[in-house]
Amino acid sequence: MEEYDIAYGQKLKKIRKANNMTLKEVAEKVPCSVPFLSMLENGRTGITLDKLQRLLGLYNITVTDLVEDDDISRVVPAGTGSHLDHEFGESHAEAELLCHDIQNKQMRPMLVTIPPHSKIGPVTQKGKEYAYILSGHIKLTLSNPSKASKEYYYLNTGDSITIEHGLFRTIENISDEIVQLLVVVSQM
Repeated sequence: MEEYDIAYGQKLKKIRKANNMTLKEVAEKVPCSVPFLSMLENGRTGITLDKLQRLLGLYNITVTDLVEDDDISRVVPAGTGSHLDHEFGESHAEAELLCHDIQNKQMRPMLVTIPPHSKIGPVTQKGKEYAYILSGHIKLTLSNPSKASKEYYYLNTGDSITIEHGLFRTIENISDEIVQLLVVVSQM
């Protein structure tokens, strides 16, 4: 087999393991045989386009994700990250993802920009969240629905906070300037 068969096979194996799936589970869903999948992951056989599409669909990735060079995917040049503006509804805030391939990452770093006198929330994340204030002043409200409690924090440039899973947060820009936060969410 060719070098690229081995490289793609190894990458498919890595993706399968990142999805916590066994060869048998994948074989049942594609459908194909376990020996075929093993040979594919070891670079000893090729795959039809139809089966490849089903396999990529199962892993929720694209052909581009599969052929993308890992060395290139480590770097996200300034201003080129994917935008996640949909997460904030009508707040006019923006979030730029600072890594590629978030499906296989243990953390999700973002640059969040909030216009003057705007707010985000209340929203919650599936993991712990760390925020570092790069510029500006915010009022952060943490709500715990199970305890019917609220905590308020006023944070300035250079301040940081860690937010536990399950807390709802509202971030309000209380200044006349744009606020920028570095936010890192750990996946659970």
